[in-house]
Amino acid sequence: MKMKIGELFPGVLAENTACVFLARLDPDNPVHWAKSIVGYANGRGGTLFVGVSDSEEASGISIREIDRAKSLIAAVNERHIFPHARISFMIRSADANAELFVLAANVRHGDSVARYCEGDLSGTANFNGAENDPAAVPADKASGNEITGIKYAHDKWTEYISLCRQYRADLSVPSLKELKNQEIVSKDGHAKSGFVMFSDNYDGDNSLICCRLWKGKKIIGKPITSKRFQGSLARVFTEVLAFIERNTRTYFLRDVINPLMAAGDIYRDGNLKSPRALIRLKGKR
Repeated sequence: MKMKIGELFPGVLAENTACVFLARLDPDNPVHWAKSIVGYANGRGGTLFVGVSDSEEASGISIREIDRAKSLIAAVNERHIFPHARISFMIRSADANAELFVLAANVRHGDSVARYCEGDLSGTANFNGAENDPAAVPADKASGNEITGIKYAHDKWTEYISLCRQYRADLSVPSLKELKNQEIVSKDGHAKSGFVMFSDNYDGDNSLICCRLWKGKKIIGKPITSKRFQGSLARVFTEVLAFIERNTRTYFLRDVINPLMAAGDIYRDGNLKSPRALIRLKGKR
């Protein structure tokens, strides 16, 4: 007789907003289960159980499948969820012979809104919890268009200004009046929350960008090199561009990239999207 999930993990009684049960992970459709990870990170946390049926029976999977599931969750979290969810794993034996196991992936509540990205600049945020729970549905944190208490000043946005001088069509620096007209800065001079990410002293998680270089056209196996960049989005953009140029020996990108962030247009509709893109370069490297 198969064990119930409650016997392996006391306190887990039913599939609800605190946990989800899966017999196996589908590697071809990760968004199906990764949305639960994003929801838990944006809510009060939760647990993803692998090797458990809908009827709460711990059917279990082999230790090799456990390893594959852990690697798949880690890879999806690394490549598609931004900021990365904080996940820890637990394993319990599902049978007396210790041949089958249940994997529990515990997701802790995050400090900022997590999004699932398919590999372009679009992101989808998922929230789990009661509808009247402000912690579970932090809509005010997701838009990037809220007025902050931070006053805009040229000497606090020097890296952003430097980008404007490089990439704006007329190489000019936006005036305070222009920033107000585009609703990047409020009428009384306070920066919107998305624009704060471009300030020199920004150190939040939302600007995190991970760069990896693989050999060949297939994105498989361990990358040749990788690096994470975080801080002011203006500085992160410059560092990411340098990473691409340095590791691919391509120095034409600065001439062809016209980043919206330098012009500030990304905030015009009040929808701050996740900074993730897959760049394919033709050539030997």
